Amino acid sequence: RYKAENLDYITPGGIFRTRKESDLLKASGYMVIDFDHIPDTSGLVKKLANDEHFETVLAFRSPSGDGVKWIVTLPNIVKPDDTSYTYGEFFRIISNYSRKYYGVEADPSGKDICRACFLPYDPEAFLNPLYIEDDLVYDISRFL
Repeated sequence: RYKAENLDYITPGGIFRTRKESDLLKASGYMVIDFDHIPDTSGLVKKLANDEHFETVLAFRSPSGDGVKWIVTLPNIVKPDDTSYTYGEFFRIISNYSRKYYGVEADPSGKDICRACFLPYDPEAFLNPLYIEDDLVYDISRFL
């Protein structure tokens, strides 16, 4: 309740008329993965910022203070039969990947494309420089 009353939120999965999957106007090509109860949130943010298999758009400590939110660009790949992966299938792929490579479990609610992602103040957040306007100064070296 506190988050809903005090924090802004985004829906990284797309643009919606209302926050229901049936009201999806346009998919964004992004997904938020939420990891809860992480002992070293700064360390995980740095690892995710440097991930070589998924493009990290944004990684930050969650409003609870002991979790991490990871927003990634969904890869442009198709199944062997040339059909597209669903949002839920991409969630399963990225969840399995994060478990194997980082030893962290994704919150299963992330499979919902219309899921809200609350935005707390986190001065240690990683924002991919490709998404920053040229006139802003951003020190990426702390993540390398």
